[in-house]
Amino acid sequence: MNAEGLQTRRRIIERPRLTRLLDQSKARIIMLVAPAGYGKTTLARQWLAQENRRAAWYIGGPASADVAALAVGVADAAAQIVPGAGARVHRLLSATHSAEDDVDSLAQLLVEDLRDWPSGAWLVFDDYHFLSGHVPAERFVEHLVSSMPLRVMLTSRTRPSWSSARRLIYGEATQLGGPLLAMDSQEAAQLLADKPQAEVSALVAMADGWPAVLALAALREEAILPAQGVPSALFSYLADEFYQAIPPALRRDVTTLALIPSITVETTTHAIGQNASLVLSTCSSLGILTREDDETFGLHPLLRTFFQHKFDPQDERSNLAVTRLLSYFTTKLLWDDAFTLLQAYPDKAAIVSLVHAAMDDLLYNNRLSTLERWLSWAEREGFASPILSLAGAEVAVRQAMFANSEAMALEASRGLDQADPLLARALLIAGRAALLNSREGTALAHLDAARRAASNEDTLREVFWNLFVCALELESDAAESYFAQHERLVRGSPDDHIRLMAGRAHLAGRLGGVKQHLLSPTEAVDLVERVRDPIIRSSFLIRHSYMLVFCGRYEEALDLSAQHLDNLDEIRLTFPIPHALVVRAAAQLGIGDVDSCTASLDEARERIRARGDGYIEMNCRILEAKALAAQQDFRRALLTVPDGMPT
Repeated sequence: MNAEGLQTRRRIIERPRLTRLLDQSKARIIMLVAPAGYGKTTLARQWLAQENRRAAWYIGGPASADVAALAVGVADAAAQIVPGAGARVHRLLSATHSAEDDVDSLAQLLVEDLRDWPSGAWLVFDDYHFLSGHVPAERFVEHLVSSMPLRVMLTSRTRPSWSSARRLIYGEATQLGGPLLAMDSQEAAQLLADKPQAEVSALVAMADGWPAVLALAALREEAILPAQGVPSALFSYLADEFYQAIPPALRRDVTTLALIPSITVETTTHAIGQNASLVLSTCSSLGILTREDDETFGLHPLLRTFFQHKFDPQDERSNLAVTRLLSYFTTKLLWDDAFTLLQAYPDKAAIVSLVHAAMDDLLYNNRLSTLERWLSWAEREGFASPILSLAGAEVAVRQAMFANSEAMALEASRGLDQADPLLARALLIAGRAALLNSREGTALAHLDAARRAASNEDTLREVFWNLFVCALELESDAAESYFAQHERLVRGSPDDHIRLMAGRAHLAGRLGGVKQHLLSPTEAVDLVERVRDPIIRSSFLIRHSYMLVFCGRYEEALDLSAQHLDNLDEIRLTFPIPHALVVRAAAQLGIGDVDSCTASLDEARERIRARGDGYIEMNCRILEAKALAAQQDFRRALLTVPDGMPT
């Protein structure tokens, strides 16, 4: 079949049979669930466009499996309806060690931000199947839809794990599946209006109502069909007719389109070069591509899969197209598109380059599960590299797997050249991990090696700060010198200012002069409001509360602790809470409120029960001993003092 044997555009018909079903449904959760090619997204758009229904669209993709990316994407989509929604989601993601561990908190923050969601508005999850099988991601959506009367429409190839029979039975949710979404004879006849009735009947029977197959058949002018077959075979037959209609000189370039998630003139030009305009116009005239907007062309997922099978990565020009696309995706920070391409066409140098380019951005946005998934894939492929080990160390230290992080960071350092700026970073991570694991002597050795290897001020500044903290823990006289060298390298940001204040307060605690560094609770809270990093903000408030207790200003310490705990609750940042409770307990003990002190210590212990925390437990026992002593129960106080502590 040649190009003249095809219509010049696809036909999209209205499907009143289905829109009536949606109109009649009283369910607040509507699920369109069927394999690719059943017109789910088209139906959703048609129905939502009726009666000017308001809708915010979240379009699923490979990144949707990562809770951090999912939460940001859904929040940003919801902000189309409720401006400002999701601001606290962004704040929590910038502070939490693990988005997956805080999935309920992330979802609850968004629930609270959407309390003004209009009753008639819909939140749409298009291509929900990208979340399927990823428990934290589906838990996020489940929490969202279960915690508020949100109207949700989703299109998916698989049913959500949280879509229980109970929801369907009680009418909270309704599902239109493949049998309903398949075209009936009347709809098929409308789509194939220019075809002989006999051919229409044959097509409907062979396609089993599969809209994608019938849509392709609608573009044909010939009446030749395979003698028999199932819908998938019929689709392959029709798709191959499209392929044969493409001029032979363009076929290689057309199959390259299947590698591009969002097909635009720009992306196509980067992939195939000067033929881009000709390829796009030819595919549009053949009906292979449809215009989605002024910039973007749509390629049906089934045709995409068909052309991917035709793509030959061993061909020199095709291989060059993959390289060009990887470069383009990386330049545009389209990390997930780049990785999806690499999964199809694995290459060690390319995955190492991608991890190197994307690592800091993914870490900054707390997309640890994405980075972890990439590293697991690289390991399965047998790819090893110091950069992959370094990325693994960065993930592990954020997951509190300090021994693993130190080991991976040292492995990375052994494979890096002495002149490589990443060497100092690897040694810095090893030092931080050892320090966090209470191995201060080992940490000092790693950090000193990082200091000697550092070639830029940013790394050196972090090295000196960690050396300073390490020296404080070791009660070393070098602490003051390390702090001075760190101070000379600061850039003057609010985060740097807070860190310097905390450092000076630490030194004052050892050298004297604490009082001159004290702020009132109001001054302290006002100061940290300018700090972007919630961890730095929280660390400063905890330390400052301790200083107020140390100086006997217990009421102010209680006031600051209360404001800090309220702030942590507001953004659902949980891991600093035990530390804040301990300092509150110390202030409560200072004013003689032993019962409240005991209650705060009990709450702190309860919060660390699952994960354990030797530092918190030690401080709890010290304060408990002081509380017992204040009640004249000296025997129990002595028994409570941690082993090794002077009595």
